[in-house]
Amino acid sequence: MTGKLNAFAPHAKVIHMDIDPAEMSKLRQAHVALQGDLKTLLPALQQPMQIAPWLQRVAELKETHPWRYDHPGQPIYAPLLPQATV
Repeated sequence: MTGKLNAFAPHAKVIHMDIDPAEMSKLRQAHVALQGDLKTLLPALQQPMQIAPWLQRVAELKETHPWRYDHPGQPIYAPLLPQATV
């Protein structure tokens, strides 16, 4: 990047990959900083994510904290439940 860094893609999320840790977020704050050789970093980013443990945790949370509002027309206990807004 050159020129006016603050004017270039001001709303973009920045991922900075560099082998030199001193260069991380040096000119512009990175949202994600990955230090290492690109020959290693890029193939690692292409690996599928292992989300089975996360899905199991979500299932446990749903079991532990079920919705109180399951059916249209059922009275609710608050004007707007957070889980009904997402």
